[in-house]
Amino acid sequence: NHPYKGTLGSSILKFFELNVASTGLNEKQLKRAGIEYQTLIVTRGSNAGYYPGGKTIVLKLIFNKEGRIFGGQAVGEKGIDKRIDVLATAIKAGLNVRDLSDLELTYAPPFNSAKDPVNIAGYAAENILNDGLEMISYDQFHEYVKDTNAVVLDVRTKREFDAGAIEGAINIDVNNLRNELLKLDKSKQYVVYCGVGLRAYLAQRMMVNNGYKATNLSGGYSIWNRVY
Repeated sequence: NHPYKGTLGSSILKFFELNVASTGLNEKQLKRAGIEYQTLIVTRGSNAGYYPGGKTIVLKLIFNKEGRIFGGQAVGEKGIDKRIDVLATAIKAGLNVRDLSDLELTYAPPFNSAKDPVNIAGYAAENILNDGLEMISYDQFHEYVKDTNAVVLDVRTKREFDAGAIEGAINIDVNNLRNELLKLDKSKQYVVYCGVGLRAYLAQRMMVNNGYKATNLSGGYSIWNRVY
């Protein structure tokens, strides 16, 4: 007899051109249970960027400060089933978010990037846990800015900023930020964002290391623009 060990509720569905999948606990369930958690969102391609036919994958990872993985969700036109299957297996196996960075997943340009979106999510989670860097999600943004009177800082290029930005944001290209730091007020809280997250992370590290208070908007403008 094989004992029943519970279920993660892994599921997937197709919504016109989009596929949506999830596994494990979601935010509503964790809030209802009174369990503290952290989320992050990564936006990556389904295969190598230079190879034709790739589609965007938006992957959300839910975990706690010890690195325990609670669940994950993904949206995209291609390749989300594989990523959620990997997360479901990781949860069942008791892997930590730090283990996700080390997973050796299949790679060839038609199928994946050298670092899978799951690997990238693992690296991002490690940065949060190891460096103590604060991150907020798009649904926390308005309340956070209101409560902290934060300045919203867009670290993309001016061309990207002019094409569309969060209302009220100021723009300093991350490549110029080091030379512009003295123009910022250390007494203020900043919410930093870029296109998908990498440049905002670099800007946040630079600011925090120089005594500024900075929070990263998870998923960046790509997620913000889809939601709002």
